[in-house]
Amino acid sequence: MRKKLAELVARYADAKFLPPLSAEELAAAEEKIGVELPEDYRAFLVEVSRGEEDTGSAFLLPPEDGLLCLTPDASPAAPFPFGEDAVEELRQRIAKKKRGADEPALDGPWNGALPLMDHGDGEYDCLVLHGPERGRMWKYWDAGWAPICVVKKGVAEPVPFLDWVEDHIKDLLGSAPPPIKPNAKEIRLISLGLTAVPPAVFEAVGAEELVLATNQIAKLPPELTKLTKLRVLSLADNDLREVPAWIGDLRALERLYLSGNKLESLPDTIGRLGCLQRLTLAKNGLRSLPDTLGELQRLVELDLRWNALAALPEAGDGLAALRVLKLAGNPLRRLPAWIARTSIEDLELEKLPDLDLDQALAVLADLPTLRTLDISPPLRGVPPTVAGLRQVTWLKLVGLGLKDVPREVLSLENLEMLSLDQNELTSVPDALFQMPRLKTVVLFSNPITRDEVARLQERWPQIKIEHG
Repeated sequence: MRKKLAELVARYADAKFLPPLSAEELAAAEEKIGVELPEDYRAFLVEVSRGEEDTGSAFLLPPEDGLLCLTPDASPAAPFPFGEDAVEELRQRIAKKKRGADEPALDGPWNGALPLMDHGDGEYDCLVLHGPERGRMWKYWDAGWAPICVVKKGVAEPVPFLDWVEDHIKDLLGSAPPPIKPNAKEIRLISLGLTAVPPAVFEAVGAEELVLATNQIAKLPPELTKLTKLRVLSLADNDLREVPAWIGDLRALERLYLSGNKLESLPDTIGRLGCLQRLTLAKNGLRSLPDTLGELQRLVELDLRWNALAALPEAGDGLAALRVLKLAGNPLRRLPAWIARTSIEDLELEKLPDLDLDQALAVLADLPTLRTLDISPPLRGVPPTVAGLRQVTWLKLVGLGLKDVPREVLSLENLEMLSLDQNELTSVPDALFQMPRLKTVVLFSNPITRDEVARLQERWPQIKIEHG
């Protein structure tokens, strides 16, 4: 049993078994309970564990916590009110129970038993302390009392404490993360309800990929710095409120996923991650970014969507390798001039209600690598400065209430794809289809008729028109 507990604690940081009782502590507990405990339970308390720390779900109660579950008129030292005859009578009632009828149980005082597990809603697993049922496990709930062997399917014999607690540990192991080998290169612990990083992770010092996404982790332990070869770290969709300064010690990191947490800032040490190529920070509460972000000379993709950023850091000249920048859903007002000195190819300017679009497009006119630009609500209309984006090959003008294709768009001689979804277009000018490089026009969710689309497609067969 101790070996199983050691395995459980290594795999599942939420399993917190408390140290055993000393002989003196056991004697004090028995004096408080008012009766000598069954031998198997006594052995467990002094040789294995006194119980579990409360982790928010059903757990093995230490003796003193079990006493707190009792009603004021209940006494563990009083005789247990049920014996073999009562158990047999209950079995017969269950055998005669009609489908859909209430679960049979025995009614009587809560005496002679110690609660060992609280399932919530007044349901407990209890250890019997007296009589022929001494040392066996019974269940109490709103219907009354029943031996676990009677109410648990597939169990015919009385359930002694050690069998019950072994089943509990087995259940915990069954729901625990898979075993982590010390030589593991990839560790993926996704959607397991973890509130902490399992200790076994820290022993896999050669790991290159650690995915802990979609859990409930609120704090990162410094022991993660033992994983010096880590290239990928995913902590997306957890409960992190801060990124510790030691994150900068993971110098081999190439991809860091932190989306879907509760971050409001990043440490300056983020700039030490000289190998970092992808950084995702979407859906946090970020209000600012450190200037050291500009030191990430190999960063290719930066996802900042759905934060609270009113400005980007000015010290961004080091981001020359940046190719993808996602900014949607921020109260951003301006684009910094350094963006024109990056290698950005794909840029989202959607859902930026405070953005000075003329200023932003003026900056982007000096960005020779720009290929894809997304302009979407709550912006309304397209400013004339869009004509300066002659390098763009894919322009997305989605949901802007357009009734006509802006004439400035017709001057974009490198345009290959134009997305005009969710506008108010009833027709498209012939001049659009005469653009030298145009290959695709997207017209989903516009009031243009199928007949008009068919006419255009027949006249301009070399251009794909997507409509529905």
